[in-house]
Amino acid sequence: MICWNLEVNMKKRYIAAIAAGVVVVGLGAYLFAYKDKYYPGTTIDNINVSGLTVAKAEAKLQEHFNDTKVTIKTSGEPLTVNISDIASYSSSTAKDIMKNKGFLVGKDYKDKSSITFDANKLSDYLKKQNVLWENRTNTADASSSYDPNEKKFVIHKEVYGTEFTSLESLTKEIMTELNNKNYNINVETSQYYKQPAVKSTDMEETVKTLNNYVGKTITLKDDDQTYTLTSDDYAPHLSAQGKEISVDESWLRNYVANLASKVNTRGKATSFTAPNGQVVNVKGGTYGKVLSTKTEREQIKKDILSGKDVTRNLNITSYGDKTLNSNVIIVNIAAQTVTAFKNGQQILNASVVTGKMTPDRMTDYGLYYIFHKRSPAVLKGDDYQTPVNFFAAFHNGEGFHDADGWRKAYGGNIYINSGSHGCVNMRYNDAKTIYDNFAIGTPVAVI
Repeated sequence: MICWNLEVNMKKRYIAAIAAGVVVVGLGAYLFAYKDKYYPGTTIDNINVSGLTVAKAEAKLQEHFNDTKVTIKTSGEPLTVNISDIASYSSSTAKDIMKNKGFLVGKDYKDKSSITFDANKLSDYLKKQNVLWENRTNTADASSSYDPNEKKFVIHKEVYGTEFTSLESLTKEIMTELNNKNYNINVETSQYYKQPAVKSTDMEETVKTLNNYVGKTITLKDDDQTYTLTSDDYAPHLSAQGKEISVDESWLRNYVANLASKVNTRGKATSFTAPNGQVVNVKGGTYGKVLSTKTEREQIKKDILSGKDVTRNLNITSYGDKTLNSNVIIVNIAAQTVTAFKNGQQILNASVVTGKMTPDRMTDYGLYYIFHKRSPAVLKGDDYQTPVNFFAAFHNGEGFHDADGWRKAYGGNIYINSGSHGCVNMRYNDAKTIYDNFAIGTPVAVI
């Protein structure tokens, strides 16, 4: 019995030894077979690489990369682009996994693919896709405008369009999806669309403020002329930032320039009736009025922003007195006469000698005014220095003065070849009459 038990134990040991040997041999064969291959069950980012060498795994991963496509859903046909056109792939990951592949069994290696997306390539691709940029509804901020029919400012609601903010922002949003391994992207959502920066609710306080400036009238006076500026004129050119109201400078500049074209008379052709009934036509000169445009722009802006009705005189600078129909001196070059009117009455009609008829000496035609008087005075030029008793200047160095010290005759054609340097030469008594009776500002018409 004892011998039989020994025999049985020996058999069991023998069988166990054989089994162990088989296991060792099998394990060795298994390890040898997979020494340069991935164990069964190995996946890299869901790609099965079981039993593959590094080279074959890399080839399979590269093939998968090349076959992968990115789909971008649009309002038209979906866009499909090969991932290889907008990204690059690196195979170093497969080698690293082989070096640290564990023991006997494989596993799934997540986020190991080295795919690098190129924002510039993606941007170039998107830029060429007309479906992304054409026939889209523009996004618009809420705004306000003046309604002349309702006589008030009204709000225009914001528009939620389908346009993209920019190529740069669209590229950035899609890059985020791609880096999160989302290759099926729908860009027709508000996430990608340009959003209104100003909403209707943002405009309520602004419109309320703007309407405080509606219904007012600004009345501008110029002698017997009146110019009226109503809110229908200026309200469309108002804007507001919170409660801060501003007037469009371009509109204001144009309005005042147009006003000046109506108001200004200085240097323009003028026709007036002298006290004796003579119609005098004259152009050029320094007499007249000029609208002070800068001052007027500033004042109109203040008038508008006062929120009140305003009536005032225009900011006008006058050159010479407004006495063409009562106090005026008329120099007739062709007739060589000076005719002077005071308080509507003719007090002088005298023969004179005006400037020599050469470009550098002739008396300038135009409508001027006396701006300087002196008695006695010394007239100075490049080649002369002459004392006179009376001098009343009306244009640059031109003026009325006595010339009996060197002239014996006046009138006729003397001026053509022997005229003055531009002044009106007069007899002593005639020059005294002008000097004594006409103040600075008196109009002088040279015709």
